Amino acid sequence: MQTPDITKPLLIWGARGHARVLKDCLDLYNQTVVALVDRDPDCRSPFLAVPLMHSLVQLDLWLSQHQSSPKPDFLIAIGGQRGADRLYIASQLEQLGLTAHTLIHPTAVIAADVSIASGSQILALSHIAVGASIGRQTIINHRVNVDHECRIGDGVHLAPGVTLAGEVVIANNATVFTGACIAPRVQIGEGALIGAGSVVLNNVPAYSLAYGNPAKVIRKL
Repeated sequence: MQTPDITKPLLIWGARGHARVLKDCLDLYNQTVVALVDRDPDCRSPFLAVPLMHSLVQLDLWLSQHQSSPKPDFLIAIGGQRGADRLYIASQLEQLGLTAHTLIHPTAVIAADVSIASGSQILALSHIAVGASIGRQTIINHRVNVDHECRIGDGVHLAPGVTLAGEVVIANNATVFTGACIAPRVQIGEGALIGAGSVVLNNVPAYSLAYGNPAKVIRKL
């Protein structure tokens, strides 16, 4: 596993609740946030004295005015079931020449051979076991347990307290909500939603909502 570069200045897209979570982690590394972007014009920055912009046009102008400074890496502070949005925004920022930052909380326990793609976030007290792989712009939230050889795609969100047993597959843009448990070798399809507290014993098709104990598919999305 490659160690993230904590010396780079950062841009954060999103300035609400999840940005505050990321700030708490970044403060532990004394990492500098130099700019924020949030499309909501009424949003207030959680970072004092850090400029807050509301569009890519404003960001592009700001970057042109700071060409003499090191170009920041970026983090996307958008949680919930918005993996596709995170991936789209990442592509826009990469077109501006910025690089996705991978954030790992110092209390996370990660096996040496785990693969973590760019822009993903591993938050406090999470545990990722041997042979696991994590895609781009994926959020592994607080106290998530990912057992051996799980494969987690791009734009996934595992909410606080989720447990994946061994060899689970979570496809792109799926969301597993708080406290859900996924049994060994179960596959969760692309864009699927797993309800909070569910116990998933069987595969869940793409773009389906499933919840309960045991979880059942309630409807297609």
